[in-house]
Amino acid sequence: MLNMNITQPGVIRHRTRSLQVNDFRNLRYGKITPTDIDGALEFNGKLFIFIEAKFIGTPIGRGQELFLERITDSLTFKPQHFAYAIIADHHHPSDEDVDFSNMTVRTIRQNGRWKPPMQRGLTVRQAIDRMVSAVENITGKPLYTKD
Repeated sequence: MLNMNITQPGVIRHRTRSLQVNDFRNLRYGKITPTDIDGALEFNGKLFIFIEAKFIGTPIGRGQELFLERITDSLTFKPQHFAYAIIADHHHPSDEDVDFSNMTVRTIRQNGRWKPPMQRGLTVRQAIDRMVSAVENITGKPLYTKD
């Protein structure tokens, strides 16, 4: 059973554990190996958002790119289901925490295509707020209970 005694959702509770490197080398299936994604959101089984953070100027690996393309494209096959992938840039050194909400959006996967953001300097928070709003407008239903 999961520990439901979480005092601050979204905050890493075991910082030392988060520093451990995950070794996937014994999980090879031909050319296929596991990938990691930095963040994922799911809203009532209707909206799925995947976030990958990169140090500014660092390209995304082809395996991660394929995973994000295939998962978002697959999730949108059902009517009234929406999926996005966000690649975002940060400039923090490796010994600093990264506030994902303030990272700058580099590109967004939507409707089977990667597109640059429509607004220069768009933050991850702004992008997600717009995605949620768009889906709520399409479905006519709130995706979550607002505080």
